[in-house]
Amino acid sequence: MRNSGNVGLNRVDSGAGYSPINGWCCKMHKADFDYEADDFQIQISRWVREYKRSSKHFREVIEHWQGFAPDHFNKELEFSIAPEQCLVDGSIIGQKFSIRTSMSVKSAGACLLARVTVKDILLDAEVELAAFLVSPEGAIFSQEGEQLVDRHDDLLGYKLLIAITRRVLGITSRGE
Repeated sequence: MRNSGNVGLNRVDSGAGYSPINGWCCKMHKADFDYEADDFQIQISRWVREYKRSSKHFREVIEHWQGFAPDHFNKELEFSIAPEQCLVDGSIIGQKFSIRTSMSVKSAGACLLARVTVKDILLDAEVELAAFLVSPEGAIFSQEGEQLVDRHDDLLGYKLLIAITRRVLGITSRGE
């Protein structure tokens, strides 16, 4: 094994007899085994409940989009939604985008992570334009933990849709 210069990551040589995905593996440490199994089982149950609550809030938001999107955007915004999986495929003025979700676990707990992507025709790959978190209470946060939209904001769903479509169209800063 060769050290990659990244803490805890080592490149696995092909002759090592072990080939993890992308040839990278993370070192295990004694601290990885310092936990109470029963406590961890309780923690996992808590994360699952929090993720389900986050997913429920996001599902409500994307289902709400179906009601006003065609009328508010001169029929230039279209999307299909798979609410049970919290997935969205859309198009704004011909620019296609997708929103895919997964669970994100942070020290504060679990929430829904939503990634907004577009297809880069030069790379022939999906490129992430934006990502945000939906808390179990329904607020929208940046990945850094900054609250972007309060859960009590009556326009939460509308503001989120506008922010996403502006990002897809390249109107706002990409924060870089």
